[in-house]
Amino acid sequence: MGKQEASVVDYLVSKKEYLFILFITIFAILIRVSVFNYNITDDYITFLHPWYEQIDRYGGLPALRHQVGNYSITYQFFIALFTYLPGKDLFWYKSFSAFFDFVLALSAGRLCQLISNSGSKKFFIFTYAIVLFLPTVVFNSSLWAQCDSIYVSFILMSIINLLNRKYKTSFALLGVALAFKLQTIFILPFFILVYAIRKSFSCSYFLISIVSFYLCCLPGFIYGRSLFDPIKIYMNQSDSMPSLNVGYPNFSGLFGIINANEAQLWMLHRFLMFLTLAVLCIGLMIVFEYERNFSKLELVYLALWINWTCVMFLPNMHDRYGFFIDLLLVLLSIATKNRLMTILATISIINSFIVYCEYIFGLQYHLLVLSYIAVIIYMIFSLQLYRIVTSPTKES
Repeated sequence: MGKQEASVVDYLVSKKEYLFILFITIFAILIRVSVFNYNITDDYITFLHPWYEQIDRYGGLPALRHQVGNYSITYQFFIALFTYLPGKDLFWYKSFSAFFDFVLALSAGRLCQLISNSGSKKFFIFTYAIVLFLPTVVFNSSLWAQCDSIYVSFILMSIINLLNRKYKTSFALLGVALAFKLQTIFILPFFILVYAIRKSFSCSYFLISIVSFYLCCLPGFIYGRSLFDPIKIYMNQSDSMPSLNVGYPNFSGLFGIINANEAQLWMLHRFLMFLTLAVLCIGLMIVFEYERNFSKLELVYLALWINWTCVMFLPNMHDRYGFFIDLLLVLLSIATKNRLMTILATISIINSFIVYCEYIFGLQYHLLVLSYIAVIIYMIFSLQLYRIVTSPTKES
């Protein structure tokens, strides 16, 4: 090898992190584009495409004066923008969500770097790469055309700012996440917990989330929507026909397929809702009993447990509601290099991926079996968190 060639190689090796990120980004784009034309999911045929056509018939942005579908006003605003762009609506649905896959990976990488012991750049790089190629992340946006990467990106950015004590920014981002997806409320108890533990910001900061939530709905207000409409949309989503489970492996999946009338379903709904509150209360009581200056890593453990508890025990959980849980499990396994966390993350992602394949490709699986697995790994994680919280020293 000549001197000039050697100097070029040395230069490239010195920039290996940037080259790795560049190639990972290119490959991540290519893998998403390769599945963009897949358009036979029931969600797209039954909901997304008809909503787009209806908004287009109403003239695009002027359609915001009407509620089309059951998505939030904020997301309906972006669908309206799609009608002004050339090409098929499916491409824009998927491109919008796929763009946020990269925002998600960047946010996840930053959070992992923040909670790791060394704060090394390698945690950011590895997390960025792994998140971009998680099968559930790729399928969610680029096959299913769903928006989970959007609201979860804002939740991650909100948590990063919360851990860094940038509270105003944190609560503003939390409001943006809520403007995209109702499931953001599953992380709200975590913010209340941090408020009670740290005592370093006023409860009035929660109002910032409300303000940013309504600011995201501003296009709808301009076209005549009422201030109550954003809330009414989410209330209508919650008041739909009761169902114990909508394909997500959790505690309600242990009931199997039961032959229950509507009254019995509502009864089981109330049982599961109160059970969720009870489990949360017990867990938070333990946290306050052993209250101390929790590390950033320990707070992320708590954020995951709170969200996981909601999704584990609440009724009517849909097949994609484990998106945030799988992501945080991956972050914790990378940040802690803990073998148990890696095993839990792997099992949880496989569980979720099987559910995705059932919906997208018709793969047959037994919800009861996956629910047993989900409950077991939740219990193992809860015991691990109990050990961390009750330990006199900070563990991970």
